[in-house]
Amino acid sequence: MTDKQAVYLTNMQRSLVEVYNQIEQLLSTIPDDCDESDLTTDQWDNVKNVQALEEEWILNAEMRREMSCIDWIDED
Repeated sequence: MTDKQAVYLTNMQRSLVEVYNQIEQLLSTIPDDCDESDLTTDQWDNVKNVQALEEEWILNAEMRREMSCIDWIDED
């Protein structure tokens, strides 16, 4: 591995950790047992911000739905 590749890898790993920490911080405002209809405007903004971050890092929409940190509960 070249020095340039090592620097790139280090920066990618650091960026991924930072993004994940940001997602965790945003989702920490939403209780686990919260119903979607009970979300406040600020909580919805946090959900939208998480979705935007996930869209930047996971390009495939189907894979993004499967891997999302947002845990939507299907009641069907």
